[in-house]
Amino acid sequence: MFSGYEIGGILLYVWVLAGFVIYRRRKRTHLCNVGSVSPVILIFLGLFLSMVSAYVLYEQGFVQSLITYRHQYLWIIVIALLYVKPNERSLIKSLNWFGVTCIIATFLRTFFFPQWFVGKNGEQLVASEITELVVCRGYPILTIPLYYYCDRMRRDFKKKDVFWVCLYLFFFLMLQNRSTLFVATIIVGYSFVTSKKKKIAIPVTILLGLIFLYFSYDIFVDLNNETTSQINDGDYNRTKAFEHMFLKSNKDLLAIVFGKGFLSSHATNDMSNLMSLGIFNSDVGFIGYWDQFGILPVIVFVSIIIKTIFSKQMPFYVKASGLHILVCSVTISYFGTTSGIVWFSLFYFMFFYYENRGIQLKKRHITIKSYMRKKLLMIDIGKNMT
Repeated sequence: MFSGYEIGGILLYVWVLAGFVIYRRRKRTHLCNVGSVSPVILIFLGLFLSMVSAYVLYEQGFVQSLITYRHQYLWIIVIALLYVKPNERSLIKSLNWFGVTCIIATFLRTFFFPQWFVGKNGEQLVASEITELVVCRGYPILTIPLYYYCDRMRRDFKKKDVFWVCLYLFFFLMLQNRSTLFVATIIVGYSFVTSKKKKIAIPVTILLGLIFLYFSYDIFVDLNNETTSQINDGDYNRTKAFEHMFLKSNKDLLAIVFGKGFLSSHATNDMSNLMSLGIFNSDVGFIGYWDQFGILPVIVFVSIIIKTIFSKQMPFYVKASGLHILVCSVTISYFGTTSGIVWFSLFYFMFFYYENRGIQLKKRHITIKSYMRKKLLMIDIGKNMT
């Protein structure tokens, strides 16, 4: 029987294939070119080089690696998005459908049916664990529409945009994932206070801020206390993962540069042993990805994020999405899962979407400027002839 995770991966592959088939007649307008696809090629190169490490260090055969890495090939989602080239409106609309589904499921869990969700030993699960069970494994993706509406709200303080911002922030408050909640709260707060319509934004910001503080104060205090205790706790999973990556992991140069590979239980018990100790690569973001797949893909991630943040042609919400990924690069920003790949793929697509639009606008500006010069030159020639 296939697990839910396997079924989700299969459906993603079907979705990617459908994009290439349905939109094959629009190939003249797609964004696929050497510049946009080369980072994906570098990511795939990093994946295949890590297979070499897995073979040398753990004797994991290449055929076994090809099977074990089956979800990693979903990086072709980037190419599918560049090929289909959805517009901004349709992309945000689809994310809103996913977001509403997550919000409804999480709301029902939080306020009506918490007793339905218990762990293997009968203990109550925390919010983030329940969310994983319900539907929202890819909840960080929803930071994209959140920051999109923040962007709109900064330019034109409309009720619809404020509603979506508050709804998504309320959702992250229900999840109580510290990495997502803290970063999102800061960026949302910044968006409110930097809105161009100060006369409307300031009183609304004060009112909503007081309401948010009233309902979230205890949650933030608890999360802060939990964070403090975990930092001082040597047995905390994330602390153990950091210690393992930097102190106890394989220090072979091959592993440092190319990673030790995505290991199968058929080749070694290394991964299962670490998981039994509470050590997961997904807990430490880019570092966990580096440990498995090497430094090359991580360089790709960081370079695209840095380019986005410092690009003048990127809208605020794309920059905010990149900043969120970067700030969470040692926590939830792990792209070795299907949901993580989709998250970064959407960000990747938006980066090249706006970069291409900026290039086209520059070309158009140059063309118009050149045309005007020729026109003026012809006028001058005509005057001289007369």
